[in-house]
Amino acid sequence: MLFIEIATARVAGGDALRISTVIMLTSLALLLLSLAVARGMRLGTPSLRAFGQGSFRGNLVYVGLPVVLFALPSDSGARATVLLALAPTIPFFNILSVLVLLRPGTGSPGRRLLRVLGELARNPLIVACVLGMAALYLQVRLPMALHRAVESVGRLGLPAALMALGAALDWEKVRGHGAVAIAASLLKVALTPGLGLFVALALGLEGELLMVCLLYLATPAAVASYVMADQMGADRDLAAAIIVVSTLLAFPALAVIL
Repeated sequence: MLFIEIATARVAGGDALRISTVIMLTSLALLLLSLAVARGMRLGTPSLRAFGQGSFRGNLVYVGLPVVLFALPSDSGARATVLLALAPTIPFFNILSVLVLLRPGTGSPGRRLLRVLGELARNPLIVACVLGMAALYLQVRLPMALHRAVESVGRLGLPAALMALGAALDWEKVRGHGAVAIAASLLKVALTPGLGLFVALALGLEGELLMVCLLYLATPAAVASYVMADQMGADRDLAAAIIVVSTLLAFPALAVIL
């Protein structure tokens, strides 16, 4: 779906770039703030890294995108813009997450860099965005039969992702991490869109584009943050707890923004 929508977009990139800029600047600010909060809470290094990632990395594709697309009228010109905005944002989130989660002193700098590049190169969201941008730039067109098949599968992805996310919520994962998970979740779904509002207004965004920015920023912690925390030696249980709590808190936050 990301590939098809980005590859076939017919919109100037200025608005999409402004949305991406708001999301990235705000998320970077929240990461720095969350690390300071985590140090104030005297969290250990594995928990600090999971706390930092959970506080800034939003679930843009599996929560943000369906909410945004369902909120916009079917004839809105902003629909293509909100998809193009994800093209630089998703790689940014993944790169920043890897840097936050990377254990200091693990292997030589060259091997660590190769590991980071390998993680990024295998990420299907990054691959889809990069290929979509390349197809858009080169004006590549899929054969109609293949285009329709990929488009149809893509339309099934968003509602299926929301159903899967709800089915995966497990309160058992919150045990022992409740206070810390709540703190990270409030940073993610409450403070992030509040700060993003000022950044978006400073960049001249208003109307539907402003709403899109705030909805993206109020999304819960990305499900992938658990996988990355597990793979890179951070506190995976805390990462899972942040996903559960932030998801439950995000839907009231999204409703308030709407």
